[in-house]
Amino acid sequence: MEQTDTTGTGIDSKTEHAAGIGEHADGQVWMLKRQSSATNSQFVFAFGIVMGIIFGTSGLYVLTGGPWQVLPAALIEVLVFGGLCWLYAKRERRYDCLELSNGTLVVLQANHRRVERHDLNPLWAQVDLGNGRNPLIEIRYAGATLSVGARVPLDQRRRVVDELNRELATLRRRGAR
Repeated sequence: MEQTDTTGTGIDSKTEHAAGIGEHADGQVWMLKRQSSATNSQFVFAFGIVMGIIFGTSGLYVLTGGPWQVLPAALIEVLVFGGLCWLYAKRERRYDCLELSNGTLVVLQANHRRVERHDLNPLWAQVDLGNGRNPLIEIRYAGATLSVGARVPLDQRRRVVDELNRELATLRRRGAR
């Protein structure tokens, strides 16, 4: 489990499970985020290419009679580049969060430093998976549509739509009584 911080949004930190779905004392929380904009295998592949180019060119330089100090400098360059990539991935704040609690559906959309918060009445909100080859979660309310879930795989979006609709149906049944 991991603690998520939604600083400045009016929602306290909540427990999040690996699948991105958690329970809070007052309701349900669905965290839709990916750790970085590239998958781990894509990052390793790209970093391997960069390392190959750097060490290949410095190795050729040494083999053709250049000073051997080029190789340690290339190693330092690769380490600095890798560290900067790691820092960027760690600081990236892009996620969508859906929280159903206290009779409100809260939708948070964070994109780096900008966080948008939408408070919706869950009795009037409609949640569907959009159309197309890679559809997003669409939340319709009062004539407007919010699209969320771009950073997570399609199977997780389907699971969130199913679970959120199940929770909304339960809430509507309780509200109709």
